[in-house]
Amino acid sequence: MPCHELLVTHPEEMQITVSYILELITAVMERHDTARGELVESLGFLSCVTSFDLGRRCLDLLRRMMLSSDQCSEPPTSEAKRDGRKLELRYAMFLCGREEAGHGLERIVVPTVMDFGEVAPASACGVRREALGAISHEDNINSDVTKTILLGLLDMVQEQQIREEVCSLIQELLPMMLSWKNILLKMVKLLAYMTGPEEYASKAAQQDLAGRCITHLENKALFDNQRLRSMWMDVLRISQNIVMHGSEEIVGMFYKAAIHSKVVARLRQVLTSTKGRHNDLPLEAKTIASICHFASAIMKRSTDALHECCDPICLHDVLCQLLRFHVVDPIIMEAVTRSLRVMLEDPRVYKKQAIKVVEDLRKVTPLLQFLGQKKYPELYKLALKHDGSQSSDPPPFAELENDLVTSAMVGIVSLVEFFAAEDDSIEDDQARQLVNDAMNVQGRETILLKLLVIPCDDLKLIVMRCLSKVPLSQIEPDEMGAIVKCLSDVKNIGEGRTEEMLALVVRQLQRLLLAPGETGQQFCEGFAERAVVECSEVLLANSLRPTFNQSDEFEKLELSSAIVSFYFCCSAIPALRGCLRNPTIDALFAKIIKLEEELHSPLALDVSLEQTWLGRSLENLLQCFQGERQLLRNKKVTIRILAQMANVVEGRSSYQGRVRKMRSLTELAEEEAKMWDMSLVQKGQRFLDNQEWDDRCAQAQNFVSAGGPGWVQEFLLDLAAGEREEYYLDQYGKARREGRGTSR
Repeated sequence: MPCHELLVTHPEEMQITVSYILELITAVMERHDTARGELVESLGFLSCVTSFDLGRRCLDLLRRMMLSSDQCSEPPTSEAKRDGRKLELRYAMFLCGREEAGHGLERIVVPTVMDFGEVAPASACGVRREALGAISHEDNINSDVTKTILLGLLDMVQEQQIREEVCSLIQELLPMMLSWKNILLKMVKLLAYMTGPEEYASKAAQQDLAGRCITHLENKALFDNQRLRSMWMDVLRISQNIVMHGSEEIVGMFYKAAIHSKVVARLRQVLTSTKGRHNDLPLEAKTIASICHFASAIMKRSTDALHECCDPICLHDVLCQLLRFHVVDPIIMEAVTRSLRVMLEDPRVYKKQAIKVVEDLRKVTPLLQFLGQKKYPELYKLALKHDGSQSSDPPPFAELENDLVTSAMVGIVSLVEFFAAEDDSIEDDQARQLVNDAMNVQGRETILLKLLVIPCDDLKLIVMRCLSKVPLSQIEPDEMGAIVKCLSDVKNIGEGRTEEMLALVVRQLQRLLLAPGETGQQFCEGFAERAVVECSEVLLANSLRPTFNQSDEFEKLELSSAIVSFYFCCSAIPALRGCLRNPTIDALFAKIIKLEEELHSPLALDVSLEQTWLGRSLENLLQCFQGERQLLRNKKVTIRILAQMANVVEGRSSYQGRVRKMRSLTELAEEEAKMWDMSLVQKGQRFLDNQEWDDRCAQAQNFVSAGGPGWVQEFLLDLAAGEREEYYLDQYGKARREGRGTSR
């Protein structure tokens, strides 16, 4: 009898047996690593059993294995409780669970779906068909087995942590998914998730699929049926994905069918039918958000569609209407703010509608209330409605992990950033001026800085990008201190996109340092020294991090380069040179230089710490040629250090021509090729300020008195190697003499 048609006369007993089997499999995988691979394959084969929910629960176990990095557990099943037994399915810490579960998914589950869906060649079906029993011709893409497995796969792709990996593992199912003639409801949702990544959306973007999507979107009965509304939204999401990543022909099909106009009409229909209560109705809120996301996608790809959405469709009026409500659902907030920014980024739309939008939104300042304590609780409570959670008090920002709320905040900050950025191409930009003046009165920077404690990388990045575009004159002293404090608040630099956020923080500090007038003076006098100290700790922690691929190394170097650039600018200000050269920071110099040599690839970007005021200390430079931190003679870092020593002794300023520009290794090599021209040396010394001239004389004297020339000579000649060579030559001579005596 085929296992997928297993019959049992006592269902309750069989439910208990299923729980026991899964508990036993989990326990064995926990205790015996060698058996884990075979048991994962068994779970893959059992996933096609539709009886007693065994297939779904096997796939759920694979899903948990892919998710688990720590120990997790599942409460007792209802079947076990009815039987009076308290069977608890234990999910232990699977050290290799994610990789093995993915392997079982790719090698067993996906081919099984293809077999039952009749998309695999007959020759490829032999082993699995034999194991699963005879399959009738009625078993097709809508069979119970296929439905069971696809529903399990849907549960997997809905997990954001593993979505990209699962989509990669099940990509072979895409051709079958595209043949949805009589497709089940859940398969449309699975296809919507699968076409999210650009790689798979571009593969799915075919005219046949686009045509079917257009037909379903035009089906008013499908939209009006509340039970089928989710399917309509899934079709709209598929359309959004293939419009965003498909060819111009695909975009043209949706534009010619006027889908952008028709879905906006559906949006107005929702607003009319709900009479302003859409924020309290999760289904209607999701409908509005999905329409806005599609509108954003087609407006990005088609300028004609964008201009039509502005006039005659007047989508911006609808978007402003949605944002004017006292409380806005978080998914609506995120979708509407992004759509509004897409429209305003078009110069023609901005010129025509910007002032009206700013006036309709009351200079955008009411949106700041959702980023603070005034409307944040209401935003959080509305977010709980979407996952069925009970209403509770909102957590403090440092503990906020609700993705819907953080996404809404990202959308708000993105819109604030748009108005904060100056556009030189627009003369007399009254819209931005009105918004910035109003935002400054409301304490925009203080509100944004408080968001940095929220554990969301995307939110932290957009906050720092927004602050980097705010006029420096509008940043108050207490806000400067809060920006510096961001450096000390970070505990793990390598977590998520933290290094990218820190690089933006340091570049903002550099902007403040170089700011003209009172702003720059306030920062130099009150915060620069503290910023230098905090940056030194971040630089050391970042230098200690190993990297395992090119992208990780690039992100690491971006942060280190930002700090070194900040130090370089501090070095140009005589009043700040003292805080750059103190025993604590000096002690880090040779260590950071050595770590660069050891942990970075040869062609990686230079972290030229030696070009700052730290590197104008010959004592610091000589530490690179001694002890455990001695550099290797055949590495590029050594060339940079030697060149800097020569520059200091010669009296060459780091700011020749008064241009604050750090030199690359290539530029240093070109300069070294022009040495020994005394007229150029004397000309270069004219650029030294008084402090640099006095320091150069002191450093030259210290260099000689400390035996610097000897250290450099010993480092370059490697005298120990000469002694070893003499020893081996002596031993060779003795061996030859002994050999001749033996032959005689």
